[in-house]
Amino acid sequence: MKIKTWFRGLSAIVLTIVLSLTLFGLPANAFVFPNSEISQNLKDLLETNKCNDCNLSGVDLSGRDLYGSALGGANLSGADLSDALLNEAKLIDADLTGANLSGASLLGVKLDNAKLIDADLSDAKLSNAEMPGADLSNAT
Repeated sequence: MKIKTWFRGLSAIVLTIVLSLTLFGLPANAFVFPNSEISQNLKDLLETNKCNDCNLSGVDLSGRDLYGSALGGANLSGADLSDALLNEAKLIDADLTGANLSGASLLGVKLDNAKLIDADLSDAKLSNAEMPGADLSNAT
């Protein structure tokens, strides 16, 4: 009987360790977008600094270094880009509707024809940004 009790206790400990390693070893976005197109697009962006015409809606890129990234035509609606480094990034025709860009560095960024409707641009740095045709309706 003591062996069965001991084995149950050991099993519980092993299960706890395995679950902990599984849960804490994965990036946070893996739980938000498990095995999806968005998680693959996010992985591609972080590995190559490119994700043109891809879906990244709702992703958390806060504080990320995306200097010079190619995101033309990307769907970044509802994304959190607060405090991100996006200097020299190419966001031509990108959809940033409702995105959080507060505190982001957007020096020299190209936002031609981008949708920034309802975007939060508070404390964002926009020196030398190119924004012809950008829609800034209700942006703050």
